[in-house]
Amino acid sequence: MESAGVWARDGQPAAEGAITVLAGRGIPLADHRSRTLTEKILEGADVVLAMEEAHRRSIFYLEPKHLRKVLLLTELVGDHADVADPYGGPIEGYVTTEAQLEELIDAGLPRLLNQLGLDPP
Repeated sequence: MESAGVWARDGQPAAEGAITVLAGRGIPLADHRSRTLTEKILEGADVVLAMEEAHRRSIFYLEPKHLRKVLLLTELVGDHADVADPYGGPIEGYVTTEAQLEELIDAGLPRLLNQLGLDPP
């Protein structure tokens, strides 16, 4: 699994809010650095999960041939909505987004595994 952003600048540290919230879950993020999404990353990906429709559109303009790999996180649960990015906001936004992502991933994992041709645990 890899992380990259359509509007990310390479080498930037994670937001303090993200570091704080994920540390509470035992996920160290202090050493994480951002990466810009590239054609090479898209080429190697089986699936790309996006938080916002604007991200999917940006990927389309970057590399339209890889658009079939891109899903909104909410599509994993049969919805079509953006997940708000808390970047730069108060800690409460990070807490809310973390809870929403956890719910989407837990509920959507079987569908994602099925799409990848894998059996759920």
